[in-house]
Amino acid sequence: MQEIAPVSLLHCKEMIGPYGLYQHATIRAPLLREGYCTDDNARGVQVLLRLRATASPQQQEMIDGLLVPMWRFLKEAEEKPGIFFNFRRADGTWLNPDRSDDMYARVFRALITILTIDVDQQRRVEAREMLVRLQSTLSALHAPRAWAEIAIAASEAPEAVRKEFNLEPLIQTSVEKLLDLWRSQADELWPWFEPQMTYANALLPHALAGALPFTSNGDVATILKRSAQFLVDTTILSGVFTPIGSRGWYPKGGTPSRDNQQAIEAGTMFDFLLQYQAIFPDQLSLEVIAAPYLWFFGKNTGDIVLANREIGACLDGLFIDGPNPNHGAESMLAYLWSEALLQTAPQLIRSYIIKKLAA
Repeated sequence: MQEIAPVSLLHCKEMIGPYGLYQHATIRAPLLREGYCTDDNARGVQVLLRLRATASPQQQEMIDGLLVPMWRFLKEAEEKPGIFFNFRRADGTWLNPDRSDDMYARVFRALITILTIDVDQQRRVEAREMLVRLQSTLSALHAPRAWAEIAIAASEAPEAVRKEFNLEPLIQTSVEKLLDLWRSQADELWPWFEPQMTYANALLPHALAGALPFTSNGDVATILKRSAQFLVDTTILSGVFTPIGSRGWYPKGGTPSRDNQQAIEAGTMFDFLLQYQAIFPDQLSLEVIAAPYLWFFGKNTGDIVLANREIGACLDGLFIDGPNPNHGAESMLAYLWSEALLQTAPQLIRSYIIKKLAA
């Protein structure tokens, strides 16, 4: 079976500035007035390291060069031990407001990725030291998606890392918080954690999937299955991934918005479905598992190809009346993450996707 060639990182290279990865673009040019953010540089480290694990020596060399400014950005973002800036102007000055819980969770996930697969020993040493400083901050986070990303990252960490940093209680605490949300919001007609479905929805059940080996709470598997089924039924319609749009979201008792669908939904959903399939191999069809990846390549409500493998970029959203023409960092990283996941997906899934792309 023909394999998919490695994706290009040309656009990623073009989005690198003097201080790291720019966050937004006008068409393909970095939008300098909106500068940089820690969120995207943390995700960039995570994505590039996963791509490097299956890359050719030539591409590994390019990835190593791209990792340097992103990792330097994360080190410079630490204002004081365990406390990070998020936004930085193009001239390098930091902005104080808008430190988000999600940002801290993404930094944590980047650090776990470094300690899991990075071959750069100096970066591993620095990541270990940064994680020690970050731990007290993690325990004080309040955002559900931050809890979820923490549980996902910690559950994927090697056993030695989990023991060194005592991560299993962190997994259990994060999951208990999600279960409390479920108990306060879910009912028979709305089997979900919140009063509306918003962004990166797949992170919430994904956290439960990752936590299964680390909890004896029998509710986790039950809630995982119910929430996963609801998410699939809501966002995969006749085999087409149709994520909740950011213009309107999906309030309980309302109608799902399909306006301004975002690449982050496809990236997080593909990640979750691969994990779910590994746990429950007979519950999802190949069509369902492949749907979020194929969303990037025209199997979407607009029949529009959003990703460009030749440069490794992705359009910034899909409106009801057409695509957003810009190619920002979040969309690019969500797409590249899907490519990294595909490289290590089971052969049956890769073969199915290759056939669909060729059709």
